[in-house]
Amino acid sequence: MELILWPGCVTCGLLAVSGYAQMARANDGWREAAGWTAPLVFTSAALALLVALGTLALVPWALIALAPLAVVAARSAGAWREIAKLKGPWAATAAVLGLLAARIRHALWNAREDLRDILHVRREAAAAAGTPYSPGADPAALNGVRTVPSLREDASLGRTPAPGEVAAALVAAEVPVPVPWRATTEWAAEFEPDSEDEFREHAAEEAAGLLTYAEGARARAETLLTARGLHPAVIAGELDFADEVAELASTRAAAIQRYDGVYGVIGEWHEEGNELPHDARGWWGDGGGAPAA
Repeated sequence: MELILWPGCVTCGLLAVSGYAQMARANDGWREAAGWTAPLVFTSAALALLVALGTLALVPWALIALAPLAVVAARSAGAWREIAKLKGPWAATAAVLGLLAARIRHALWNAREDLRDILHVRREAAAAAGTPYSPGADPAALNGVRTVPSLREDASLGRTPAPGEVAAALVAAEVPVPVPWRATTEWAAEFEPDSEDEFREHAAEEAAGLLTYAEGARARAETLLTARGLHPAVIAGELDFADEVAELASTRAAAIQRYDGVYGVIGEWHEEGNELPHDARGWWGDGGGAPAA
């Protein structure tokens, strides 16, 4: 049992450290709630294995080991309730388990990348270490690429095109909009909330969709690397794209925070007995609709 549990304990501990390190390296990574999921799960697992091995006392370490897992369970329960309202308990269970599995896969992917960096086993480290990335370099020299700038910091790409320019190029090339994206666009364009809760629920679903798509983009990058063998510099760009999509979820959350800031003040003012104008737009109040002046 020790031969099985000790490697498992060490592995879980290293995965937890890798997860915390990833959050520390990312901009505002500590504030991304979803990023805590996998590190907390692995922390709980490592502590539980230490208790099982007898290294830590059963009490109170068993309770301490359950604490990180309880945090994840509480957040998952909240997500489950929101999804269950719309799709039912079975669909909610499948969705929450899928999201948890995606976070674990993402943590394993990041840990593998950290291990490759530490052991210098990436293919781009086969040649001279420290060779800067240059798209015009000799193909043989690209094997030594180690420093790849992000897409927005890569001077060789020139100016990032504006959305209007991208749209014009796509129209000129007659690129069709995929059916799933058309459905998503209609879902957003035709949304008209009847209550504050409905508005918040829609925004939360939008953020969840963006984060889920970012996970899919990361999985696609992994496939392009492992199955197709694309150059790591290309994969770095694909991962940058996935990170940009995930950042949109943060922007969506910031928009809701602005709503809270604006209408929180209005709500407090109204609760103090002050009346709002009859045409108070954006105010749902307790029973819906603007209160009469």
